[in-house]
Amino acid sequence: VSLNVCRTACVRSQPDIAAASHQRAFMTTRREALTIDDDLSATILESLLEELIAQYSDPAFQSELGALQTRCAKAGTSVLAAMGPLVLEVQAPILQKYGLPPNA
Repeated sequence: VSLNVCRTACVRSQPDIAAASHQRAFMTTRREALTIDDDLSATILESLLEELIAQYSDPAFQSELGALQTRCAKAGTSVLAAMGPLVLEVQAPILQKYGLPPNA
């Protein structure tokens, strides 16, 4: 069990650093975007999240995500790092619809 925990920690360390950096960049970009327009209301954010969940639940997306997970497992690479471009394909149009940067 401890070996698996160590492997998980080692595999997650680099993607977590990248994810934290990405999150900080997104937060800065989002703050700038929201200062131009009014803050998004809770109702609007709820709609945005519902749309994202619907897209993530789509069978075609789930199939692509499963294939990506299989490729990463075979290659021994991080799924988290590899799934960014795939997820961005789904997120970009929805984020743009709500006036947010499509690369967040």
